[in-house]
Amino acid sequence: MLLVFFFVSKVLHILPSRFEAFKSSYLLLNAQADKSLSNLSDSLIMHERNVTPVHSSTSSSSSEAMFAKSGQKSGSNVVAKTSGDQSVRNHQRNAQVCKYCSGKGHWLKKCSQWINDGKPPFPARANDTSGCSPQVNVSGCSPKLNDIDSEPKSALLADCEQLNLVTSSSDQSWWIDNGATKHITSNREWFHTYETFSKPNYVKAAGSRVTAVGHGSIEVASFVNGQLVKFDLTDVWYVPGISKNLFSVVAAHDKKPESRFYSNPTFCKFEADNRVMFTGTRSKNGSLFKASFETILPEPQVNAVESSEIVQLYHERWGHVDKNHVRAKLAELGLKKRSQETKTNSSNPCQFDKVHRETFEKRSSTRAVGELLSGDICGPFDCSFGGRKYLIVIKDNYSNYRNTFVEKEKTAAVVSCCVREVLFKAHALGHQVLEFQCSSK
Repeated sequence: MLLVFFFVSKVLHILPSRFEAFKSSYLLLNAQADKSLSNLSDSLIMHERNVTPVHSSTSSSSSEAMFAKSGQKSGSNVVAKTSGDQSVRNHQRNAQVCKYCSGKGHWLKKCSQWINDGKPPFPARANDTSGCSPQVNVSGCSPKLNDIDSEPKSALLADCEQLNLVTSSSDQSWWIDNGATKHITSNREWFHTYETFSKPNYVKAAGSRVTAVGHGSIEVASFVNGQLVKFDLTDVWYVPGISKNLFSVVAAHDKKPESRFYSNPTFCKFEADNRVMFTGTRSKNGSLFKASFETILPEPQVNAVESSEIVQLYHERWGHVDKNHVRAKLAELGLKKRSQETKTNSSNPCQFDKVHRETFEKRSSTRAVGELLSGDICGPFDCSFGGRKYLIVIKDNYSNYRNTFVEKEKTAAVVSCCVREVLFKAHALGHQVLEFQCSSK
């Protein structure tokens, strides 16, 4: 194996200067076990086919030699191509690589392994460009303009099927990519502000589509000439399936049109607002520039007044008092609310909250129906098939007649509807309700 690596390194070393981008891509994206002479040969052939323009002058004479075959239908001509065109077409079909099984000679839609696996949606078809957005050049090379506008002409990598995008996120560094159109990271905890995309967005990386979940801003800092420089990266895309954190020079220029990016084979710097914001370094004939700035993690913020865990904790510590009372007491202790955060659901019932209910005042016994009604809500019980789990009881203290209602939820609107129904029945029977007592729990 060591001897094979030696020959592969020797072949890469003697390649002409026009293969510098290929060498960077091959060393960066191929695993150690895949670096063989046969793999290198196939990658070089694929690189030549994708990058080198195809001149059609040599085959123009053969393509013009077509004949019309008549006699099947009147006025119809069947056009046939020459054997030269057929051989070219067969050669191109044999050179195609399946996006699913990496086999040659067939497309994804004719892949038997993909069909047997139930036609999973990933990876997407090569000709499906719907929903594609920013293009990520993992090789570190700046693509041409016509390469960005047309997907089949992009030719980002020579052997992109060997790329494993989902890797460990232990790499906390930022890498400068001239070909990327968006800042990209796979670390969700770095965002100071974050917003999820309303519809799916995708990133093109080495011929594959990776889903972008959301975007936001990240604060970074770098030391330049002994001074600390802090700045924000805005519109950073969160892509869990990418392995490196990429800084887009194009996106930085769009944010600050007066900025400048300078580079040589081993050093680069980015200037904005008449000062150097950060620098980058790389080894000669290496891959991407490694940026000098580092990420500033956002400080963890806990809203004790609105946090459901804190409110529930003090609700239990203070004898299961009402949660609105708990919030008021926590605010008196100096834990202020945040206006942008919504309140947690305080309508969840507590089995012990009626312990704090005060007793009603003593009164003489009733003498007629409707003189005094008492109401109470019990539950929650086990849900019925209809989703009902609360029992509302309204009792007449003179006749001990009880009206019961089984409801789905415990809200003021539901309770008031039940009370109105009882009052309507009493009025229909000729009784007048004088007083109704109940607890607010």
